[in-house]
Amino acid sequence: MNELQAFLEDQGVYGCIDAFGMADWVVAVTTEERLAKIADKPLAATERNTLLIAIAALCKYEGLDPQARGTAQRIMEMTDDLGAHVDDGTIRTALKKIPDALETRMK
Repeated sequence: MNELQAFLEDQGVYGCIDAFGMADWVVAVTTEERLAKIADKPLAATERNTLLIAIAALCKYEGLDPQARGTAQRIMEMTDDLGAHVDDGTIRTALKKIPDALETRMK
């Protein structure tokens, strides 16, 4: 924060600009840039397996069998409730990968 204050003083705008608001903006912009970079990068096998295991845990918690008929449809409805639709075919494809992900972690 001292560096930001020094910069604003050098620019002759210290006291004219809310330094804390500016710091919040810098953090937000930096976070958005990082998220954009992450979104463009494909998942590594470990990351993918971790997410699949998390999905498996959530299914278990909700009493859903990831391999059972209708589970993809139910999860699709949950994503719709969230306001972030994911097609049931896409979900079904991911659910089929769960057994292999679990096997790699349980060895």
